[in-house]
Amino acid sequence: MTAFYDRMGATATRLIGRFGFTVTLQKPGATTGPEWAPTFGPPTTHMLAAIDQNIRLMDATGTLIGTSSRVLMVEAIGVVPARADRVQVRGVWHEIVDVRPEATGGVDLFYSLTLGT
Repeated sequence: MTAFYDRMGATATRLIGRFGFTVTLQKPGATTGPEWAPTFGPPTTHMLAAIDQNIRLMDATGTLIGTSSRVLMVEAIGVVPARADRVQVRGVWHEIVDVRPEATGGVDLFYSLTLGT
């Protein structure tokens, strides 16, 4: 059954790459040194394909009931985003507020990243 889920993941990656755009994910550098005075290494960057979703919270009548959130669907290839990371979208850096892996059958299909302002 994992071959089926692997194909689903490949399809998600292909569609995000086809209809999305490139973003830069920046992971903080590794820490060295003592715990009370860590030294941070240089950050690493990764280029990923993403689809931008502007999600607005509305009630049943269509009235906006909350603030809108910027959520990115990011391909699940090679690197796993984390809340400590930052992402650059069209030249602007954003903090990652939440990361949700969208997975089925133990295979990550894509990641939903909620961005801060």
